[in-house]
Amino acid sequence: MGMYYSTYFAFGVQVAKNAYDSDLMRRLEEVEDIDRLCKDLGVNYLLAGDYDRDRLFLTTHCESVDWGDVKRVDPFSLGHQEGEWREKLFQAADRLGISLDEEPAWFVVPDVS
Repeated sequence: MGMYYSTYFAFGVQVAKNAYDSDLMRRLEEVEDIDRLCKDLGVNYLLAGDYDRDRLFLTTHCESVDWGDVKRVDPFSLGHQEGEWREKLFQAADRLGISLDEEPAWFVVPDVS
């Protein structure tokens, strides 16, 4: 069994520090609420982090970069969409029955799986 390393650059909000202990993650896996409730908003989820301690994020924009690769991402060219994305994240959280404890932001998330 090998390890896979990648990094994600995403606009979103962290909704669980330990995804595997999260009731929301269980719901997302069991009934695919995110597709049923949030696809029209362009909101998805990201499960990433330190091997067996993945974090759970709701995201509107997410790009993956494999370790050792370089990818140019210009958040300033996407910045005009942040207000719209922020509103969509709050709408998605409302539909999923969760409250957001933090404001949406840009995240860089190293991932080991």
